[in-house]
Amino acid sequence: ELLTPVDRALVIGLFAGIVGLFFNAILIDVFEASKVAFTMWLLLGFAVGLLAKEGESFGNYGALLWRVFTSKLALSLYLFGLVLFVYRSALPLYFIGNDFTWLRWAAITPMNKIFTYFTDASGFFYQPIPKILYFFLYTVFWLKPFAYHLVSLSLFTSVAVCILVLAHSLHVRKIFAFAAAILFSVLSIHHESVFWISNLGHLSAVAFFLSSLILL
Repeated sequence: ELLTPVDRALVIGLFAGIVGLFFNAILIDVFEASKVAFTMWLLLGFAVGLLAKEGESFGNYGALLWRVFTSKLALSLYLFGLVLFVYRSALPLYFIGNDFTWLRWAAITPMNKIFTYFTDASGFFYQPIPKILYFFLYTVFWLKPFAYHLVSLSLFTSVAVCILVLAHSLHVRKIFAFAAAILFSVLSIHHESVFWISNLGHLSAVAFFLSSLILL
C-alpha cells in the first residue's frame, strides 16, 4: 500500500528540510542545538515509522548504504569532485584569449538590448544564449574570474553526468557508464574548453544536446 498524499508530503518535506539543515551546519553547529535536535529526531522517527508501516525493510543497512552511495546523484557528486580536483588550477586563472571578446560584448550591452541578441548578430557569431550567459555572469561577478571558471567546471561536469546517464539508459552497466564518464572527465583534450571561459557556449551546447537525447 502506498503512502497517502499527506504522508508522502510530510516525508518528502522532512527529508528536504534535513538537507537544508546540512547546508546550515556548514556554518553553525545546528545539530548540537537541543531546540533543533529534539524536534528533528522526533519528526525523523515519525517519518521512518510511516515508511516502515508500509513494509519497507530497514534491516540490511549495508545494502541500503550501497544503493545510496552508488546512486546517480552520488556518482554525479563524485564526478564534480573529480573535475574540481583535476582542473583546480583553472579556478584562480585570469581571463585569456577570446575571453576578453565575450566580456567586451557583455560590458557594452545595456539591459534593454538583450533581446537583440536573437535578432542581430552585430557582425559577430550568432550565439544569443552564450551572450546572455556572459551578460549575466558579467553583471553579477564583473571581472572576477573564479566565478566564471566555477560555472565552466559545473557545465563540464554536467556533460560528464549526461554521458553517465545516457550510457546507463542504453543498458550499459552502471560501473562501466561511470568509468566512461571518468575517462571523459580526465582527458587532456578538454584543457581549452575548461581553461578558456570563452568556451562556455560550447559546453552549454553539448550539455543541452546530450540532455535532449536523454529526455528523448
